[in-house]
Amino acid sequence: MQIIRASRDLYQKYREDILDIFLDVISMEMYSQYVDPEVESAYHDDMFEKGYYLLALEDDKLIGYIAAYPLAEEPLLPNEIKEKYQPERCDYLSEMHIKADRRRQGIGTKLMEAYLKGVDHDAYDHAVVRAWTVEGGAGPFYKRFGFEDDAIIDQVKTTKDGKGKRTIQKQYFFKKL
Repeated sequence: MQIIRASRDLYQKYREDILDIFLDVISMEMYSQYVDPEVESAYHDDMFEKGYYLLALEDDKLIGYIAAYPLAEEPLLPNEIKEKYQPERCDYLSEMHIKADRRRQGIGTKLMEAYLKGVDHDAYDHAVVRAWTVEGGAGPFYKRFGFEDDAIIDQVKTTKDGKGKRTIQKQYFFKKL
């Protein structure tokens, strides 16, 4: 397995695979929600333009990825976080997902290690991630890498059938770089 920071060409090559992995993750029972694939595709393109992707590849196939960009670019950032930290000095790990049949094989650990090693320590004072607070969520994983709890926010999501709404909670985690 290799982890590569995606160039524009690599991002374009794996763009559909990135979206497939993302859509697979959000269809899991604990995260179940409806999303419009075209909207999500545009969201990922926007993240690439603002920041960067780390791709976990094996035999030229995408098995996981991280998307990160400056926290100051995050539209859902709560005021308490803006007041407590300097968002322009925080790198935001917005998405981290592993292909379903490759989970629990150390790929997330390798991606996180590559992320923490490669983040621009001159430009950023903190790494930030936000995770669902559901049982079985990623919070304990991030804590293993030294991330600490911070604010919890509520987000309204569309139910999987596309007809209703539900409120979920997400926890911010910060790590001093």
